[in-house]
Amino acid sequence: MGDTPLHEAIAKEDTELISILCNVPEIDFSLRNRRGFNSMHYASLKGNANALKLIIGKARQLVEVKKDDGFRFVIKRVFFFWKRIFY
Repeated sequence: MGDTPLHEAIAKEDTELISILCNVPEIDFSLRNRRGFNSMHYASLKGNANALKLIIGKARQLVEVKKDDGFRFVIKRVFFFWKRIFY
């Protein structure tokens, strides 16, 4: 699978589209792209604090999800962006 519309919006830093997509009741935040990134991993990798805040608010369980290689991008990024995300 390629990038989902949410992956694309995160990559383009399209805050309006990210907000719209995150509020679609049927959205599956756990879908992975061909590189194995779900929306939380991808927002973390891209340093997109706005997307992280919205995704964490809707799918908090993704914080604990590791990529197939065992690495959790979100841990490193959340601590780095903590003030930007929550304050």
